[in-house]
Amino acid sequence: MKRLSLIGAPAIWRSRPRTAEIEIPKLLIGGHFEWELVHARTGLIARRGRGPNMIVDQGLNFLGTNEVGTCMTYCGVGTGTTDTTADMVDLEAEVLRTNSAGGFAEEPGAAGDLSYTFFRRTRVFTQAQANGNLSEVGMLKSTGTNQLFCRQLIRDELGDPTVIVKTDEYELRVTYEIRWYPPVGDTVYSMMLNGVATDVTTRPAMISGIGVFSGWYAGRTVYAGVNNAQHVTLYSGALGARTSRPAGTDVVASYSRDAYVNNSNQMVMRASWGASVANTTVWQSIGTLLNGASTPGYLAFQHQPAGAGFSKNNTQRFDIVWTHTWDRAA
Repeated sequence: MKRLSLIGAPAIWRSRPRTAEIEIPKLLIGGHFEWELVHARTGLIARRGRGPNMIVDQGLNFLGTNEVGTCMTYCGVGTGTTDTTADMVDLEAEVLRTNSAGGFAEEPGAAGDLSYTFFRRTRVFTQAQANGNLSEVGMLKSTGTNQLFCRQLIRDELGDPTVIVKTDEYELRVTYEIRWYPPVGDTVYSMMLNGVATDVTTRPAMISGIGVFSGWYAGRTVYAGVNNAQHVTLYSGALGARTSRPAGTDVVASYSRDAYVNNSNQMVMRASWGASVANTTVWQSIGTLLNGASTPGYLAFQHQPAGAGFSKNNTQRFDIVWTHTWDRAA
């Protein structure tokens, strides 16, 4: 949900501001595990499997105050056989966890059709580690208890639960792929802007930009805004493609955020253009971010009110308040 208001100053606190609301689509996150049991002497893969995970409720809360990458620092394996439930906070019967990448690089990217962005991280259990019959796997935020981000029963090539017999002849390589699913198309909502019912088009932005500061970079996207360098920007041009951003002159706002409320799975963020900035130009669109960036080119969403645009003068302040919500993908 986003509220937009153009407020006169200095009488801002003596008059009721005109506000409007726009709903931003709920953002969905999911992930998959891949595992390989590798014969250490020959390098041959003895077994492999793949399957979806469940991000537990605790993991969704982690996203309120942490970058995604820090939520999945460790991989743990265990002997538990119970199906994953949303209220889990630990593996059922953990044997060992590791944060060793074993020399494997992290890999960001996006699906060819841009239906999702991803971030892959590999963790390696050496010949001497986690030997025994393993049946569960999860990603964890840190050491200690109550650190579980996601979990699944270990699954074979057909997607069925299985047991890995790990001995000191083998390494176990586990790769976790986290995914963000941007909305596929535009969403259009009606709002009151300066007393006039106005349709607003909301569209994802910069989906193909997978650099560390990109709004859809799956390894870093956060809602708490642990980085204060959020960019919320007015643009003088029209919306760009899903791989781009609005055109024209841009002016960045000052930014703040509310504290994350546990179990809310949402973050309220605020931006403001004061009386001394963004004057005289007619603004056609707005860009908003999910995470910190060093340039307004890295956006997550772009928004355009219908019509010729809107403007402000040096006696007015333009405020935006918006709420991002997130949930696990089905």
